[in-house]
Amino acid sequence: MVKRNKKGDPLLDKGGNLQILTSHTLQPVPIAIGGPGLAPGVRFRKDVPDGGLANVAATVMNFHGYEAPTDYEPTLIEVVDN
Repeated sequence: MVKRNKKGDPLLDKGGNLQILTSHTLQPVPIAIGGPGLAPGVRFRKDVPDGGLANVAATVMNFHGYEAPTDYEPTLIEVVDN
């Protein structure tokens, strides 16, 4: 998302780069996992304490049984043996 003027045109900074709109992501947003079909032992990873929106793509891929590409941010979940 980028900042826009009243006409809807993207705003640029002094360097000519788009001004990124970050106000919608400054506060933590809770996330929960669970429900029927969730594999036993699925839990949130403890080594990604500051995960964010960038981590969601890899997490969704893992829920669907795929491994995320290495250039993605890390998944928020792991499967542990009980």
